[in-house]
Amino acid sequence: MKKFITYVPLQPRERMTANLYTAEGNDRLAAGFPVHFPITAIVNGYAEAGDAIELITLIEESNRDAEDNFATMCEEMDALAEKKGFSYSVTRLVVSKRETIEEQLSTFSRLSALLGDDDVVHACITFGTKTIPLIEFMALDFAYKTRKNFSIACLAYGKVNWVGGRMTDMRIYDVTALFSMHTLCGELAAAKVSDPSAMIARILRLA
Repeated sequence: MKKFITYVPLQPRERMTANLYTAEGNDRLAAGFPVHFPITAIVNGYAEAGDAIELITLIEESNRDAEDNFATMCEEMDALAEKKGFSYSVTRLVVSKRETIEEQLSTFSRLSALLGDDDVVHACITFGTKTIPLIEFMALDFAYKTRKNFSIACLAYGKVNWVGGRMTDMRIYDVTALFSMHTLCGELAAAKVSDPSAMIARILRLA
């Protein structure tokens, strides 16, 4: 099943304006229209007519701004689903305000449990506290190593520069290669390769 993972931002709604993102490294991420959330551009690029997809949303407990942004995200996804002809379900994974190791382990465990055999996953690591992208990455890594026929189609994040209090240069980056680098690092370390960067660059055709 095609699954899409994102974290619902905590910024006040008035700061969550729709932006036209320029895609870097993956033309499928170029939505061509303004979006409030990079996950919308990712879904636009990978969901096809007739698909039934799952949107996994990590959302902080008891946060009014997050709930407002979640409502906007669903409205944006409804419009996109109607436009492209796919259907979607939403799984809300509520995360604690507290960032203890116990709570982080709980988030990792519950997210991992949502990833199964034959899943094709697309993840956005734009928003969240500093630990959230790490937990997402760990859950993807665990699923990749333990699930059958599991694949990661896209890992991306949106970047916005601020100049004089105004947003400029909105870009969405495909960083899926970082996951491949992580996997290769483990394999190359086990093989005691002395120069992993050069080897990884060749494998990823960066050199």
